[in-house]
Amino acid sequence: MQKYKLFRGLACVSAFLMMSATGMTIGMFANAGHINSFLNIETDKLVPNEDAENVELPTRYASKFADDVNNITEEDRAAKNAAADAFIEREAEEGAVLLKNDNNALPLTSEEIKSVSLFGRATVDPMFKSQSGGGEGGEGTTVNYLQALEERGFKYNQTLINAYNGDMSDKTSFDHIGESPASIYTAAVTNSFDGTDVAIVMFSRMAGESHDLITNYKDTDGKTIGMLELTKNERDMMEIVKRYRENNTFKKVIVLLNTSNAMEVDWLDDYNVDACMWIGGPGRNTGFRGVADLLTGASNPSGRLTDTYATSSFSAPAMMNFGDFSYSNGGGDYVIYNEGIYVGYRYYETRYEDTVLGQGNAAFSAGVYASANNKWNYADEVVYPFGYGLSYSTFTQTLDDVVDNGKTLTATVTVTNIGDVEGKSVVELYAQTPYGDYEKDNKVEKSAVQLVAFDKTDSLEPKESQTLKIEVDKYFLASYDYTNAKTYIMSDGDYYLSLGDDAHDALNNILATKGASGMTDPEGNAAAGDTKKVHKWEEDFDGETYSVTTATGEEVTNRFDEADFNYW
Repeated sequence: MQKYKLFRGLACVSAFLMMSATGMTIGMFANAGHINSFLNIETDKLVPNEDAENVELPTRYASKFADDVNNITEEDRAAKNAAADAFIEREAEEGAVLLKNDNNALPLTSEEIKSVSLFGRATVDPMFKSQSGGGEGGEGTTVNYLQALEERGFKYNQTLINAYNGDMSDKTSFDHIGESPASIYTAAVTNSFDGTDVAIVMFSRMAGESHDLITNYKDTDGKTIGMLELTKNERDMMEIVKRYRENNTFKKVIVLLNTSNAMEVDWLDDYNVDACMWIGGPGRNTGFRGVADLLTGASNPSGRLTDTYATSSFSAPAMMNFGDFSYSNGGGDYVIYNEGIYVGYRYYETRYEDTVLGQGNAAFSAGVYASANNKWNYADEVVYPFGYGLSYSTFTQTLDDVVDNGKTLTATVTVTNIGDVEGKSVVELYAQTPYGDYEKDNKVEKSAVQLVAFDKTDSLEPKESQTLKIEVDKYFLASYDYTNAKTYIMSDGDYYLSLGDDAHDALNNILATKGASGMTDPEGNAAAGDTKKVHKWEEDFDGETYSVTTATGEEVTNRFDEADFNYW
């Protein structure tokens, strides 16, 4: 009995010591910085190159706003905040993407901005940021959408704003789209539309880290939709806007997409929308001032899409592997990346080329969401391609020269503003690499086109030109061979470097250079492609150059084959 009590006592003491040690260890790691600083322990140091001087790293970096960072004056703080606010505003202006602008509906005139009805509950409750990181804003002033419009001289329908403010239903959140129901558009509200010439509609979606948009969202009418689609309340609102556009109350309808996600916007023509602009999350401070300046033309949009805007988000192969998958034995959750590299434009553009060239059975019915004849058709499946974006001006771009430097290419591109408005243009360079027997036999995945370099011009006056030299690292042309070489390879064969307004335009240029026919633009119209915007050259097979990292010289090869679910 005494031995049992002794054992139980020792076990209790051991458990206590183990828990204490574990807790202290966690606490020490969590506060390692403070502990090391107190004990004067250095955990890292700068190791210079052999031919470099040993230099001391500064404990603080110099500030351009204050001579003494330990004694910041109110003037210093004001200058810092003003610079931050100006940067946020410029970022909103240059990042926004003009998607549609029929009959130059934008920018609005000085008279039109005085006669506006603002639709969408996002008008009074916008999404400021992506919700997946970053602060709520610095020390500067937060300027919301309505305040920014007022500062820029907009006069809007206050009755409509009051209706949205009076709506007590749930607001938009990670798992809810809080558009106001049609019941708020009473006779008093619809009567207030008279005398306002422009309808500006704003839609919001909210998503972020660990908060993916719901693919089986239960709408108010009981139907299940994806959160990138319009909800019933949103469709009801757009029907009202459309009705007053058709009776000529509204002379223009403008849509703003206040979201970090690529919404499904195949409905723009259905509701007689004249112009549409993606504005993302403009930021807590002054980003909406940039949005207001874009609407008035004080700033010219120059952003480009970093997503493919598909007719249906469910048409992407990745959606087949998206969601919560659990082992039947209760062993936890898993996700299989079965789509490989064919994500976003790499899928849509590759399937487009295969369809044009009549190869790979690419035109068959799988993955078709919009085509009436149940055959895959690019114009039916894609609304706006990757890299797409309009301007209030018009630009021409010429590929003047491409120089092969061995491991890099230098492309010279001249951009000319041939329009009537000052603005910036984006130069996009895309490449196509060989896809032959070796790649097919060894399962080396290739996309028909890939972005390899880009740049933006300065603000160009009408008739002004600028020549840019853009470097392309051939490393971005290498492909991973996981079955044979088990490292990055440069394929043997023909390579193409194409200048293009977007990924689809660049691919059409490449297809024209290859002698193909039957190309179309995103709207389904015949496209000829421009061979003058393409540089073609050859490379020999190379399995050595990119088989080690340039940073450390370490071998690049397969490490975790057995960890890949597809391996089994």
